[in-house]
Amino acid sequence: MNTEPIDCKADTQALKGRSGLGRIVHATRYFLALILIALVWGVILL
Repeated sequence: MNTEPIDCKADTQALKGRSGLGRIVHATRYFLALILIALVWGVILL
């Protein structure tokens, strides 16, 4: 039970550290989505 507050603090610190990287993560997700869509269309056209 003593590990729960420590985990919560670690999560909050991780969120604060990742707040600046959030935009990069979203950009990479959209980029990967576009690549997947392009591959699907390529398979359909072939």
